[in-house]
Amino acid sequence: SSGINAEYGDMLRRVVNTEYDAEWTPNERPKEVDACHRLDYISLAYGFLIKYIIPGVLLLLLGLEVNQDLVHGYNNYPLYMNALGIVIVTVVAATMILLMVFPRIWYDPKLSGTEDAGVGEWAAWAAVPRTLATRTMSRQTSTA
Repeated sequence: SSGINAEYGDMLRRVVNTEYDAEWTPNERPKEVDACHRLDYISLAYGFLIKYIIPGVLLLLLGLEVNQDLVHGYNNYPLYMNALGIVIVTVVAATMILLMVFPRIWYDPKLSGTEDAGVGEWAAWAAVPRTLATRTMSRQTSTA
């Protein structure tokens, strides 16, 4: 697995798993097999679940609860009394979806050399995977 999330997942697994085995490194087959067979290690399956499966399940549950509250009202209160809660849940859900689609939004544009870029250029940078953007930017700086 590659990309931004993989780097942080590997970092977390490295920190936790080296507590039990100082020689443990991610993405080495024997070490990964050990991580899968021991309950005190964090395995690749954890990274997959935490990145891809669990957010989808939580989003589904959140959507079902919001739908239930919109249809019946929370504790049978009228809709106008639940408006603040609905707005908060909507903002949180929209932020979560935005970060799932554009995970690089949290990165500092100064690190990418796009701090003087317009909104359109910055949005394009935020939407492109990090490795592709790094390669593109290195080509641009080498030709300039």
